[in-house]
Amino acid sequence: MHLLLVEDNPADITLVREAVKPLIEQGTLRVSIVHDGAAACAFLRRHEPYATAAAPDLVILDLNLPVKSGYEVLAELKQDVELRYIPVVVLTTTQFPEDIDRCYEMGASAYLVKPMELEQFLSLVKITVAFWSACKFRKLAEIEHDT
Repeated sequence: MHLLLVEDNPADITLVREAVKPLIEQGTLRVSIVHDGAAACAFLRRHEPYATAAAPDLVILDLNLPVKSGYEVLAELKQDVELRYIPVVVLTTTQFPEDIDRCYEMGASAYLVKPMELEQFLSLVKITVAFWSACKFRKLAEIEHDT
């Protein structure tokens, strides 16, 4: 499984890496990291310097990003026919109901609020990655072709 983490906070990046370290060591998870929304869009569309990047199986997206917000990334991703099948889990500190509703309306697969406690944060990331690793899905284009 290939995870794209879109996060600008170095501490949160370290925590996510720590949470999934056993999966990385087993070779069952590869993690790519970008630090802003514009880089996320470039990565997903395989624009330079990400032209050779493999498509992710899951995106974990912070909302509060520099250059381009997480909302903008989510909107672009879900409007793109080639990318909209990729599950996007929003992982953020923002917990206002209107923000949660907005993300689900835009196509987020899940909305998670970052726990303040270390063990809860690590556990949430582990569970999230394990869940999406177990999910089986096909690209929309493949489904449309099969019908």
